[in-house]
Amino acid sequence: MPISRPTLPPRNGYVEVEVNGVRQYRPLAPVASDGASPEPGPTEAEDTAAMLIDHEYRLTLMELGFRKGVKCNAIPNVEAHD
Repeated sequence: MPISRPTLPPRNGYVEVEVNGVRQYRPLAPVASDGASPEPGPTEAEDTAAMLIDHEYRLTLMELGFRKGVKCNAIPNVEAHD
């Protein structure tokens, strides 16, 4: 259960939790100790390109008349999906 008002003093690397009505510390998820930083996400340009491709794909499906759960007669053996 989330704690809205902590009662234990702050402790570096731990979070306060309540288990069976007793407040206790629980360690946070481990972080890479070798100094390696997490992999960076996509750049703004890559993210924009991916959204554009998805948009064009969905627009093309709409133009072809695809509807969720309806078989498409334009392309054999293809069914519309999310």
